[in-house]
Amino acid sequence: MWNILLISGDPDVDRQLLVFREQGGGFYKVDRTDDFAHAVTIAAARQYDAYIIDGTKQTLAGNSLCSLVRSWDEDGIIVFLSNENEDETNALNAGADIFLLKPRDMYKITLVIDDLLDQERGALLTAKL
Repeated sequence: MWNILLISGDPDVDRQLLVFREQGGGFYKVDRTDDFAHAVTIAAARQYDAYIIDGTKQTLAGNSLCSLVRSWDEDGIIVFLSNENEDETNALNAGADIFLLKPRDMYKITLVIDDLLDQERGALLTAKL
């Protein structure tokens, strides 16, 4: 099972991840919070395979959270969401693996996460051989 932490208060993002969870056949577990301070506590207590950080309303907090997560989890996948194209450079510099622009890229959330986790699954299988 792959564990995903979603930090977002956007109902559209929630809907995308709900579909992801339902289609994942129990392979994905998604924990969700809309509070950045609570997200730090949750993420620090348990390592996740992927983090989806919606920095739309709190870009600075999102970038700080991204940097913090990256500092203790070098391998976790971080997807940063924002309404502003200008946030991309800062998000990637903060440690995000991928930046998605809302609402244009909303449909890509599940595709990107699934693809990145597939790459990681492939790497794990190769390492075991």
